[in-house]
Amino acid sequence: AAIAAIAFNQPALVVDGNVERVIARMYAVNEPLPYIKSRLRSLAAEMMPKRRYGDYAQAVMDLGAMICTPRRPKCSSCPWHNYCGGKETAETYPRRLPRKIRPIRHGVAYWITNRCGAVLIRRRTETALLKDMMEVPSGDWLTSSDVNFDLKSNRPPVKLECERLLPGVVRHNFTHFKLELRVVAGKAYSEILEEGFWCNLEDLDDHPLSSLTKKIVRHAIKCL
Repeated sequence: AAIAAIAFNQPALVVDGNVERVIARMYAVNEPLPYIKSRLRSLAAEMMPKRRYGDYAQAVMDLGAMICTPRRPKCSSCPWHNYCGGKETAETYPRRLPRKIRPIRHGVAYWITNRCGAVLIRRRTETALLKDMMEVPSGDWLTSSDVNFDLKSNRPPVKLECERLLPGVVRHNFTHFKLELRVVAGKAYSEILEEGFWCNLEDLDDHPLSSLTKKIVRHAIKCL
């Protein structure tokens, strides 16, 4: 919509986060996001002029970005100040629902190397979170924080020697939960694998690693 309006002067309705904030304050809309998105869009459509669509799109977006900011808005400098229904309590708009507390899950990842220093990685199953991404082996992600229980219930895919728990925790945020992983490092007794393959450290970037796996890699390299 922004491209259509600004580049081609088409009557396209631009409603980004800045515009939503401007409209919510202008009309003092008390209902919370995201339930009012359609209403804000309708109100924005009523305000759109009949000409100079590109100029208006840029102006209203810039108004939200530079004047009608989320914190400490410059209301006295706003060209719509006299008409704004929410100017007295501008920072309270748009209303938002309280954030849900995301549960924390815990697990163990395994940094397994062979005699040559290559690390074991595998592809996640198609039905799992981060499907088809490559990862170092890990156990189930449990709601319990009992790492000792997790170590017993989720063993690595190969037998390890010199197994040790690395200091620190790898933390990662998903949409619906937070994840904390401890990392166990060890060398494999045998290089014969039933799943996954050995990958040289310098070749890890050639594979589709998730941001979580990259954190584990950095953590393991730092601790070893």
